[in-house]
Amino acid sequence: MRPRIVAPIIRVDEMGDGHFGSSRGDRTHKGVDYICRPTDYVYAPCDGIIGRHGFPYANDEKYRLIEIIDNRGWRHRLMYVAPILSAGNRVVREQTIIGTAQDVSLKYRRGGLMHPHIHYEIIDLNGEYLDVDKL
Repeated sequence: MRPRIVAPIIRVDEMGDGHFGSSRGDRTHKGVDYICRPTDYVYAPCDGIIGRHGFPYANDEKYRLIEIIDNRGWRHRLMYVAPILSAGNRVVREQTIIGTAQDVSLKYRRGGLMHPHIHYEIIDLNGEYLDVDKL
């Protein structure tokens, strides 16, 4: 289960590894980073409702996230995606265009080369983060 983008390739670059569970210093990566081109369309990875739009960074409102709640109640979060559909219980079907990819690599230019990507994570009803590529 993964969002449809041009190339579902997991990001590995100078700034890190985009696989689930990869080290992030004192924590682990709780999602998967898929390489994309800025402005690529991003499609819903499942049927559900758009529960909310948000911001992955508390101090930077340039970057957005979209949360879709599936029929199991699992939360699918796609980060660095500019929404094109409204939130608030809007029903979407798998493969519906929900937004366009943003260029998060611009935020991290100082630390090395980072490929533009979207971050995708799933949180189950127990609050556990699931490995997207193992579902």
